[in-house]
Amino acid sequence: MKPINTHQLKNIKVNSFFELKSILLLLSFFILQGASNVFAQITLTNPNVTPAYAVTDVLLGQGVVATNITFNGSPFLINNPQNSVREFSNTSAAFPLSGGVLMQTNGGSVVTDADLSAITPNNVTNGAILEFDFVPDGDTLSFSYIFTSAEYSSFTCSNFNDVFGFFISGPGITGPYSNNSQNIAIVPGSNNIPVGINTVNSGSASGGSGTNCSNIDPNWVANSVYFTTIYNSIYNNSPAITTAPNYNGSTVELTANASVICGEVYHIKLAISNVSDQSYNSAVFLKAGSFASEPNIVISSNNVTSNYLDTVIVEGCDVGSFCFERTLAQSLDTSIVYYELSGLAIRALDYTFTNLPNSGDSIVLPPGVTNFCLNFNPTDDGFYEGPQDIFLTAYTINSCGDSTFSYADIWIVDKPLDLITDAGADTTVCSGGTGTLNGTFTIPTNQIKWTYTGPGNVVFTPDDETINAGVAFDTPGQYEFFLTEKNDSCALLKVDSMIVIYEELTFNVSSDTTICENGEATLFANATGATNFEYHWGHTTDLSANQSIMPASQTNLTVFARSDSGCVTPTETIVVDVLPPLGLSSTASQTICPGESINVTSTVSGGNGGPYNYTWTDPTGAIVGTSNIINVSPAVTTIYTVFVSDDCESTPKVSTSEVVVAELPAVKFGVVDGEICTPAEFVIFNQTDPLLVQDTYWYISDDQVFMQNDTINVLITEAGVYGVRMVIVTPDGCVDSLSINEMLTVYPKPKADFTYYPKPATILNAEVNFQNYSEDADTYYWSFEGGNPIFSTLEDPKTQYPEGVAATYEVELISTSMFNCKDTITKIVAVIPEVLIFAPNSFTPDGDELNPTWKPVIEGIDKMNVTVEVYNRWGEKVWESHNLDVGWDGTYGQGGSLVKVGAYVWKIQATNLINDDKYVWDGVLTVIY
Repeated sequence: MKPINTHQLKNIKVNSFFELKSILLLLSFFILQGASNVFAQITLTNPNVTPAYAVTDVLLGQGVVATNITFNGSPFLINNPQNSVREFSNTSAAFPLSGGVLMQTNGGSVVTDADLSAITPNNVTNGAILEFDFVPDGDTLSFSYIFTSAEYSSFTCSNFNDVFGFFISGPGITGPYSNNSQNIAIVPGSNNIPVGINTVNSGSASGGSGTNCSNIDPNWVANSVYFTTIYNSIYNNSPAITTAPNYNGSTVELTANASVICGEVYHIKLAISNVSDQSYNSAVFLKAGSFASEPNIVISSNNVTSNYLDTVIVEGCDVGSFCFERTLAQSLDTSIVYYELSGLAIRALDYTFTNLPNSGDSIVLPPGVTNFCLNFNPTDDGFYEGPQDIFLTAYTINSCGDSTFSYADIWIVDKPLDLITDAGADTTVCSGGTGTLNGTFTIPTNQIKWTYTGPGNVVFTPDDETINAGVAFDTPGQYEFFLTEKNDSCALLKVDSMIVIYEELTFNVSSDTTICENGEATLFANATGATNFEYHWGHTTDLSANQSIMPASQTNLTVFARSDSGCVTPTETIVVDVLPPLGLSSTASQTICPGESINVTSTVSGGNGGPYNYTWTDPTGAIVGTSNIINVSPAVTTIYTVFVSDDCESTPKVSTSEVVVAELPAVKFGVVDGEICTPAEFVIFNQTDPLLVQDTYWYISDDQVFMQNDTINVLITEAGVYGVRMVIVTPDGCVDSLSINEMLTVYPKPKADFTYYPKPATILNAEVNFQNYSEDADTYYWSFEGGNPIFSTLEDPKTQYPEGVAATYEVELISTSMFNCKDTITKIVAVIPEVLIFAPNSFTPDGDELNPTWKPVIEGIDKMNVTVEVYNRWGEKVWESHNLDVGWDGTYGQGGSLVKVGAYVWKIQATNLINDDKYVWDGVLTVIY
């Protein structure tokens, strides 16, 4: 035997082989029934794990030696605990990794890495980068991992996904990354497509366009076979790795592989980072002991006989084997595999080999042979010994001259006794058609299978070979289930049966209903699908199907049915609504005037909503109406009573309404003076009792109208006879009136007028005669200011004014009719002077004081309306004036030059002082120097 290389032996790690199914199956031999409910979760086993420990003591498997470990590019951080590199363990069978190294962005520091940046177009932020050199013993490197992220549910096919990669470099490796490294975290079967959120997902875009995923891998939808969400509940139950939000999607367990050369030095970088931000974290789980370089020879153990058992063989029933296998490429030369046997089972006593190639402790694989299986039979000794294992340790010498080790084991168990199989007690499955079978069987490693007979189909979940399978029925009825337990190696078989009655209950109850006040509701419940039922009402202990209730207000009644077998229907609620009681109101007290009619109205609410029954009566009990409105015209104040009911059980209601007949006053009015001359103003006043008057309206026959006045002043300018009508409105709104025809008489007024002559009178002819032009007058009275006589009653008098005195005098005439109506007129009589003019015929404007100006003098004219003009002999105007007090000084023009000596023509225009008659005078004057 070649001695073992102690350097290699020191670094050998036993992998998780002892955690395989064989041990679980062995232990299950001692458990006949029952299960333990363990709260499955992922925990962080050691808070003080350092990156160096995570690599050498957790991640590395057999055939690999690691050196030069760094974390985030620093060799000094590897011996300090880091939040982003932790050791985990798992207690859930649903999560395929029982333990290992967790690399996460959560808690990671900011990193920079060219290789991660090459995978994403965006900036990497925080994460973890673990690097080390290693020397493989074999020609391949592999390790197992699961990638997970909180970005799966919202950012699939977006541009902001977190990234990770396993970048390996060394002899024989060429890639696009730094140091010619190659990313071995790739989609299985792809052309180096990196594993990521946009390449391995559910196959549906959730945060971006599917084009973003297609640009990376056109086959991204098919990659969904490598994606799962079944680990999400484990993440949610694992507070040690909880992030906000939690991880919501993962890859299945994947393997990173690389071809290597034994004995050569390789470098690997395990890197993960957030992208763009530091939220929505991601992580990668690295399986413990899986970072390994496979030995030249792979050893496996098998149960040759049983199709069900694997690494367990039964005494007297099964044949076991250890198989030694190498690759076709390794079969060019002869390989010698040395092995040692250990364990609880003793060779030759508990088992014997049947095809030993030699008596030694080695297997020889000649050229061209890739495998050899060493078979053995367990000894059926009839004794109960408990499980016994055979542990085989094999080693070979690789091409580097080092010893590489492989291991395998198998368990021998005692031949089972008679089977004790129990399908469980008969039971009932209620509405919904699902239940769980509760059978037990003798040995958990035996095969079991459920079969059935019945009226319909049954679906088993997860399958019909699960002892506590869920069952779903599609047809109600009685089913018989058969539980078959068998051991194919030992030809053991046992069948037990049980009955399942599937009751699909239907349940109908009364519809919601409405009753009146004082009414009764009759309710029912009816269940089908079983023979007998009890009906459990929420308001009573009575279990009858029918119930009668008389609630005072809305009531919610609950009821469910229970069959004899205990199946219960859903609880139903019946709403019994109670209509409100009748509400009645009738018209409040109303007042009418005598002879009027009025409507009296009743308003009803509640009850059954109508139609309602109405009965109106008067104080004598006589019925006066049967509808909600009556029209009445009582002669005196009367109270009416209405009785209302509905066609339900509501309590009838009564209401009363009063109709008051108002009092009318005696209408009366008068006038202060009913006969007046025009323009006549009459004073008319109301004499009606003021307590019975609210509004007053007056109507005069000449269409004059007055309102809201007890006394009115009526002005009439046209002579004639006029009538008056007064309308009053009482405080109760009653209207009455009084009309008096020819109440007002308006007499015509005479028209005074006169004239006189001469006109005008002059100071030399001052006697004036008056001519009377008055109309409709009988007598006259004249007043003459300054005259003689001073007054007169003659129809056409005359008077003498003082002679020689120019003045104006007032004359007043009062004309009186036969009705003593008067008219007065006043006029002015003017006595004017005679018109006199003096115009000099020459003057001397020579500068001395003698006769220097020419100034005419005129009397008897309007001196405010006079024009004086002087013309030369050529007809040119040389002077003009409008003021008789200013004379001409003989000059003309703007320069004030004296005119020449000679004759000049003057012209004077003026108006009469009294009547504006016009005067024109002209003459000749001579200028002398």
